[in-house]
Amino acid sequence: TDIDSWYRWQDLLDLAHLVVIARPGWTLPDKGKTAAWLAQHRARDIADLHKSPAGCIWVEAMRALPISATDIREQLAQGKSPRFLMPDAVLDYIESKHLYRS
Repeated sequence: TDIDSWYRWQDLLDLAHLVVIARPGWTLPDKGKTAAWLAQHRARDIADLHKSPAGCIWVEAMRALPISATDIREQLAQGKSPRFLMPDAVLDYIESKHLYRS
């Protein structure tokens, strides 16, 4: 759903700043009401968010983590925990079966 379908969406910036996380492959709208609103309120610098308690839109690209199975196996072999690189159930299974240990 696009933000312009939300109830009173244009009032959001009266209450707070908005942070938009741009997923890989997603692009900002370039025409229409939402594009105009974004152009009017988009912060050009992160410092703009500190100048007032509300009113700006900050767009941040999502950073993909460079996760590889080789790195995970190396971490496990070294006794390190790759807890945040995979679902808990997968790590629990690896640990219960003592996989990838030296």
